[in-house]
Amino acid sequence: MWIFLIYSFFQSCSGFGYDINKHKKMDEYVKSNFKSYESVYHELHSKINDMVYRHVHSIRGQIGNEYRIDSFIVFNSERNKLFTTLNTKNMNMNSYSDLVQNLYGVKINNKWLLFFGYNLIAQREGYKKDVSKVFTWDELSYVAREQMFPQFIGFDVNDNIIISDNAFHKHVKAEVIGGSRVSPEGSEDEKFLRLWNYEQSEILDSLEYKELAENDTVEINSPLYQIDKPENQSYFFNTLIFDSQEWKDYVKERCNK
Repeated sequence: MWIFLIYSFFQSCSGFGYDINKHKKMDEYVKSNFKSYESVYHELHSKINDMVYRHVHSIRGQIGNEYRIDSFIVFNSERNKLFTTLNTKNMNMNSYSDLVQNLYGVKINNKWLLFFGYNLIAQREGYKKDVSKVFTWDELSYVAREQMFPQFIGFDVNDNIIISDNAFHKHVKAEVIGGSRVSPEGSEDEKFLRLWNYEQSEILDSLEYKELAENDTVEINSPLYQIDKPENQSYFFNTLIFDSQEWKDYVKERCNK
């Protein structure tokens, strides 16, 4: 079972004005910067794989499903905090949504600690007509970048990416991520370390893990933020983004590079 937080600080996509051209700008950013943080990307993946292996409670949504960290990672100016998303394909054949999770990183003693934040049920309705088909990685990445990254980035008049250092000060704090579980004593690093140790100590019991591992499905019955786009998309008058020729051309172009 997935247990989630309600994403109450969500910024709507209408204000962000996200589209394929902005998505391409994100791709350009990744192409230009990925080498500079590739080792971090693999370190984060290794930590998540280890948490799945150890049955850590906060990673239960990935059990029985396919997951991948988004290649777009943003850092604060000091490069000791990062933000990205963990994108997960829901392998339940009866599901009509997938999952995107906020993923925060904090560097302490030259090691990255990672924490999960808000979660988003990525409804396929409003993005493509055939909602029985799991989002592809490209599609999940688009949804993640449209819906979750506006906390930390914006675009200037030329659609160049602007990263908000202030957002890291505001959102990547131990008491914001951990809530009431974090006592106020000590430095910020000490708070993060206590939160990390606490979250790593929460292990699924054997029965719960067995139930998740045996079923290639996840029952979603907990409250969390959901986004669908009936107000922006019409089945009668508009082509849904992932059914559009523009998107097909984009994917074809990516595959040919």
